Amino acid sequence: MNAPHTISGVPDELTTLVFDGDQTLWDFQSALDRALAETRHEIARVTGLTLDRITTVAQMLDAPGRAVQDPSGASVHTIGKSTFRDVLTDLGVPTPEEHIEHVHQFFIGRRYEMCRPYRDTVPALRALGGSYRLVLFTNEHSYPERLGLGSLFSHTFVGTEMGLLKPSPAAYEHIAAACGAETLVSIGNSIGNDIVGPASCGWRTVWINRDNLPLPNSATPDAILTSLDGLEAALVRILA
Repeated sequence: MNAPHTISGVPDELTTLVFDGDQTLWDFQSALDRALAETRHEIARVTGLTLDRITTVAQMLDAPGRAVQDPSGASVHTIGKSTFRDVLTDLGVPTPEEHIEHVHQFFIGRRYEMCRPYRDTVPALRALGGSYRLVLFTNEHSYPERLGLGSLFSHTFVGTEMGLLKPSPAAYEHIAAACGAETLVSIGNSIGNDIVGPASCGWRTVWINRDNLPLPNSATPDAILTSLDGLEAALVRILA
């Protein structure tokens, strides 16, 4: 685990807003679905298989043991090179390591190229930036710079780089120490990672529920929003 680095250049007394990225600030799921569909065609091209031999890559990823359930009920995939190695092995064709690397990099490239911020993201972040410290906390490699959002955050925390992943309490404690702020607000779409976990460490929480999902009994966010449009007013209310 890397030691926390205190964020410089921002007054410590500012409340820190800790944003999730995927499905909170940008539409990761749509980009993921399209990237996986295109990757299916690329697998066919690389292996010489016909498309009817290849089920959708998404279905392969939903095979037992490959999906992790978020407490909200959603399937969360860690899609790395080993994932595509398993998928290609399941197809029963000899697959050189360079083909696995190629398919993985093809998928990563298309995923980022297709990812777009929600229409409310930039206006909300710009409006909040003068009154709050804004940081991003993502478990994996979703860098805001790739979507033109890097300048809107004081810092980006990546769980895989810290060696601490949501919803580990140590991850939230690490960020709190780095930010040096007494008041932190977690803002995100995942009940487990962005609401229950941070709340257990004393953070305030805002659930961004863009899909109008039912609220699990295990969670009591301080505010529930279907977009970022009402976030500024919600923060004033819950921090009063």
